Amino acid sequence: MLAYLSGPIEFAGDGGKAWRRKVMLFLRDELGHRVYDPAEDEKKNLTDEEAAHFREWKKTNLERFRRAVRKIIQFDLDLIENRADYVICYWDTCRSRHHQWRHVGRVDVGPPSGHPRIPGNRASG
Repeated sequence: MLAYLSGPIEFAGDGGKAWRRKVMLFLRDELGHRVYDPAEDEKKNLTDEEAAHFREWKKTNLERFRRAVRKIIQFDLDLIENRADYVICYWDTCRSRHHQWRHVGRVDVGPPSGHPRIPGNRASG
């Protein structure tokens, strides 16, 4: 089984790495699942130049920034659609402060709140 860990990266204080690490250890060690962590794979399908500069292009070259971000989105969507067995999405407060999202549909699945084996005890269900 392959889990895709979705959640804030750019606006998260630690780049979204702490919660992903906790969940990854649980999924790998307790369930034997593989994990794709987009916060650890910053290059994805970008060229070396795109990976090195796409964040600065946000302010200096919006068209190049858009092309690079579209490549990242396509990479992630392809991985989710064709390889991942499930997605775990962390909805934290930085998401609502920095993004405007239109929800077409969303299902949160998880054990009851306070489940002792889920890091952070923040699962919804």
